[in-house]
Parts: sequence; structure tokens; C-alpha cells
Amino acid sequence: WAFAGIPQSSAGTRPADPSLCPQWFESSKIHVSALIVGECSQIPSHWSAVRSLDQWLKEQNIPGLEGVDTRALTKRIREKGTLLGRLVLDGGQERSLPFEDPNTRHLVQEVSLKEPRVFNPGGSLRITAVDCGLKYNQIRCLCQRGAAVTVVPWDHPLDSAGEGLWRRGAGAHQWEHLRGSCPW
Repeated sequence: WAFAGIPQSSAGTRPADPSLCPQWFESSKIHVSALIVGECSQIPSHWSAVRSLDQWLKEQNIPGLEGVDTRALTKRIREKGTLLGRLVLDGGQERSLPFEDPNTRHLVQEVSLKEPRVFNPGGSLRITAVDCGLKYNQIRCLCQRGAAVTVVPWDHPLDSAGEGLWRRGAGAHQWEHLRGSCPW
């Protein structure tokens, strides 16, 4: 499977109306340390593409690796569980480079937005969505059903959560933190 290209409203940019989610992206930026693919097309072929995946990764300072049997890699991860890895150029000092274990970082805090943001403010139902790794499509779906969605950071107090509370992502320990501040 070859990536067909990256659309215009690239990660990190917002649409003209800040109450709308970017149409073609699920997050405000890339949240990976590297990308491994089987094949990466250098010629954008999707109708909305304005750059190749390779160009976009370079713009975002994300290393990429192609030509990998991703099915075999997926099978190995499925059998062994989470594996630490690193990309090393020319293989000289790979043993001296330490692994960075993502389990030692607060990943929810890293991906969560920093300030509350309202989408579709004129909506008839008020929903507070806690960003523990939300995807923009989840917000788009709530807004398309007429909701005004206030997205708050993972650690935001829930003193006025509206008529509904939406939370996706992160584990139970994040939810326990939120339950203590919930007004219901």
C-alpha cells in the first residue's frame, strides 16, 4: 500500500473558522517519533494532495523508513507485545544509543491540548470532551449531530461539563483523576 499524499490543510494549521476541525486530519500535529512503511510514493496522487508523505515528514522533522515488510513487523509486535526500537543511520553506534521508553513519559499530557477550545459554539447540546488523545473525527461527528463541543485538557477541572461528557483514549487512571472533579 502506497501513501498517496498529504492534503492542503496540513497538521498544525487551522481552518479559517476556528470553531471547525481541520477536515483532513485527526490531530493538530504528528505525534509519532518515526514512521515505518512498506512503500512511500514520491508522487502525490490523491486529488487533494499538495505534497508527498516524505516531504511532509521532512517538514515536521519526523524520520521515515520505507521498504519494510510491515506485515511481518505487525506479526512480531502482536506475538511479543510492545517493542522498543530505534532508527540508526549507517549502523555505526547503535549499541551506544539508549532506547527511549515511551512508558516513562506522560503521553496523555504530551498529546492533550493545553487550553480549552470550543467547536460549533452554536450547537444545541453542550458536551465537554476531555482530550486524552481525541481524534478530530470524534469531535466532527458530535458537531454534525448538533452539539457544541468544548474540548478541555486531560487535567482540566470539570466544574461545568454541560449536558454530556465525552472521553476517549488513555487508561482508567486518567479517568479516576477526572471523576473527582466531575459535577454530577
